[in-house]
Amino acid sequence: MSWIQRWIWSDAATVLDEVLTAAGVPSDAPDVALVGRAALADALAERRRVIGVAPGKRATATGPKLRAPDGALPLRDEGLAALIAVGLAARDDWRELAAEWLRVVRVGGVVAWLDSGRRQEASRRALNAGLVDLQQRVQGRKVVTLGRVPLCAKDTR
Repeated sequence: MSWIQRWIWSDAATVLDEVLTAAGVPSDAPDVALVGRAALADALAERRRVIGVAPGKRATATGPKLRAPDGALPLRDEGLAALIAVGLAARDDWRELAAEWLRVVRVGGVVAWLDSGRRQEASRRALNAGLVDLQQRVQGRKVVTLGRVPLCAKDTR
């Protein structure tokens, strides 16, 4: 990762690390995935173990990485303690993506997304996805929205 990418994503990685720590996700947890930005996955990997998941055909993160074409995650059901996604505000298919994220995160686990969208819209989408215990943190123009996967989200499948 170039120094400019490290600088651009350093603040976001710090905020995500702090949010995950506050939510009780240990920094050495091997089951945390970041979907979306390889450079952010690399920046966060300097602070904790993270699996980078590229939403297209190519994955460029330097750490462990997976490819997820068409939004389907190649991960087992309830296999993650946390999942972080980047760039949900511009997506029309956010409901399908959120359902897939809830599938791979265990009950009580954390789903968070980092976006430059409006805070109210991010909260609405998190509630509609079925997340509970919502939290938000603003860092510059970025908003981190975080929630927990409730037991009822798994019961309704």
